Amino acid sequence: NGSGGANLGGTINSRGTQITTHSPDSAGAKVDTLGTLRIDDNTITTLADNSPGLWATGAASALSTPYKGSTLITAGATSHAVQANNGAVITFDTTATASPATYLPIAGSKVSGAGAAVLAADGVSARIHVKGPQSLDMGMTPADTTGASNWGALATNSAMITFSGLADSGGTALK
Repeated sequence: NGSGGANLGGTINSRGTQITTHSPDSAGAKVDTLGTLRIDDNTITTLADNSPGLWATGAASALSTPYKGSTLITAGATSHAVQANNGAVITFDTTATASPATYLPIAGSKVSGAGAAVLAADGVSARIHVKGPQSLDMGMTPADTTGASNWGALATNSAMITFSGLADSGGTALK
């Protein structure tokens, strides 16, 4: 699909990289069932519909953003900055002590396509957890604050997104 991808237990490690995708259904980086994605200080831009910046799907898939967050920019309809599906669990935790802290997308990240969210989880076992003193930034979504078009966090089909330990949505719309 034109995106960087690791399937069935694969691993992607990326530090200080610029990734841009132009085709529909092309994630900046994607891991599938048992896959691991570790990114640090990247700039990832997707310009077409249904093209998430970072995508973890399938049971036991993991996303890690150690040391520094990355800039994620998506422009297409339903192109989420970070997406978890089908049992994937993504955790952003600045308080982690057993492993490196993990960080939300940094200020300067933005979703602008219709129906896009900074954090999106879909499906019964899909989870995104945000822990520790960190927040989304209002600049990450367009000025429309009604929630009709873009969201800071979007959980659908029994998925769950949680904010705890001083983490917050930064005033972005939640659904």
